[in-house]
Amino acid sequence: MGKMNTNISPINNAKYNHVPLSARLENLVGNKYRSDFTFIIEDDNVEIPAHKLIVALASPVLERIMYGNETFRAADSIKVDAISKESFMQILHYIYTDRIHINDDNVFEILHKSNYFGLPGIEIKCLEHLEESLDASTVPWIYHQLFYVFPTCKLLRKCLQYIRIQPLQFFASEYFEKISVDELKSILQMDAINCTEVDLFEAVIKLSRAHCAAIGLEPTGPNQRKVLDGVEKFLRLQSLSEVEFDKCLEIQSDFYSSTEIERIRADIRNHVPTIIKRKRHTYEDAVWTIIPDGGEIPPNIFYSGNHDFIRRYFNEDMGQQVYRFDHKFAFGLSIGNLEVLCGSGYEWRECVGGEIPIGAVSIYPKGSDPVFIAREHGNMRQIGPAYMNGKMAYWTDSHSFHERTEFEILVASNVKSPYNGNGAPEDAILIGYDDNNFKTYLGRAWFRNDLLPAKLILQLGAFVPYGTVEEKVAEFDFVRMDTGTYEWKESRDGEVPTNAVVGGVTTDGEDLFFGRVLHGGNYIPGKIHQSHGVLYVPYRGQELNFRIYEVLVHVKSDSEMSTALDLSYGHKM
Repeated sequence: MGKMNTNISPINNAKYNHVPLSARLENLVGNKYRSDFTFIIEDDNVEIPAHKLIVALASPVLERIMYGNETFRAADSIKVDAISKESFMQILHYIYTDRIHINDDNVFEILHKSNYFGLPGIEIKCLEHLEESLDASTVPWIYHQLFYVFPTCKLLRKCLQYIRIQPLQFFASEYFEKISVDELKSILQMDAINCTEVDLFEAVIKLSRAHCAAIGLEPTGPNQRKVLDGVEKFLRLQSLSEVEFDKCLEIQSDFYSSTEIERIRADIRNHVPTIIKRKRHTYEDAVWTIIPDGGEIPPNIFYSGNHDFIRRYFNEDMGQQVYRFDHKFAFGLSIGNLEVLCGSGYEWRECVGGEIPIGAVSIYPKGSDPVFIAREHGNMRQIGPAYMNGKMAYWTDSHSFHERTEFEILVASNVKSPYNGNGAPEDAILIGYDDNNFKTYLGRAWFRNDLLPAKLILQLGAFVPYGTVEEKVAEFDFVRMDTGTYEWKESRDGEVPTNAVVGGVTTDGEDLFFGRVLHGGNYIPGKIHQSHGVLYVPYRGQELNFRIYEVLVHVKSDSEMSTALDLSYGHKM
């Protein structure tokens, strides 16, 4: 067996008394001088001398090995396997000096052995190194290494997040075939993932064939079921259509018996209520509308208050970008084409610990790294892209770059397809009737650079209150909300509840809210202008104001506060 022959006394160095303690201790790493313990590295057949007192101070586990206790006899040496001499020397270097060099080649050897010896400081540094290198290409490798040893660590949760959002890349990786069936099971237990059930079935088949090959079994259905040990039961094939289930049988026809196939088909036809179809983790179907240079902003532009209009663009150097769009500078100016987010049914949800919430609106091109729409906490509430590393980025008006780890992400809560039909949509908000007994609906429209709540009467047109006058507008949106997700609350003097539905914004950046009032025997919709302390409504050519009124508010629907407000594409009369 090879031995380390270092036996040099650091005291003989004439400058010994002038060097820091850490440097003196570093001279003892792997040094036989005054050593009283030996680590035997089995993989490299080498002995490394050590000093019990120094090593024992590193962790209770090492203290027990060095000096023993009532149940464990003290030792003068210990065999260490599954690690190279170079990697173990890094562990010793940390024990003696608090410094360590970690790279992609040694990180897992060091991580697993530091866990064995109870060295959390090294574990943290290893996990930090892995987190910095985490991307779609490294996830399969990192996920597999952490699954059993660190089942509750934050980095493993981040790996699972990558898998939920980019599962097809994970399944296509070479390392996927090396994961265990337990690791596959944790994926099949997900309720939200960005792939189909057919994709998951294909992944199950791929892994089971790899496991059969590894132990010399023929990849037949029965053999594959044997190596999977029941994990295939976590598939939700009953949530498929029969056509989709046929695609599974095309992938492998003998995986299920004929009796099982008929039972699955029967469950599909009967729509078994206990089988819940998985959701997609992110939302990729947001409507983005290009506004030509000098063109008009559509009335269905997404707006959630606080001047939060959203624009996106692609930068060759920085990739997909998104930022806040100030509408008051866009009207009549030559600023180039704008691509703005339109529609509604979106809400801001806090991103906690880098966890991307279900329904996060994705703005990245297919096949590239995920990018999401984020909003900063605080008064300024800058908007910028958020990434899988748990950070958002944005540029300020002074062109300074910032990153944040605490922010909100835009999610799709109840987005509807744009309405392009004739007449009013079924989910339009009916306010009442006018003097001619025509139905009156709630709407929204632009007028003189203000986005305003509007009164919609299909037979007559769309009207907004502005500057003491009832103004008629050509383009408008229906305000659409599902029954049970809204109600009207009485208020006065410009006050609105915290869950009031934002209806628009003035050129000066003040949010407006939807309101209504009973006047002349009919309900009339209008704009609540908080700084004026009143509700303004369009009525018989005039703009009337009222200090007592009702406010449109969101209410909880089922398990969450719904933000189901949806505004269709602009209509013309």
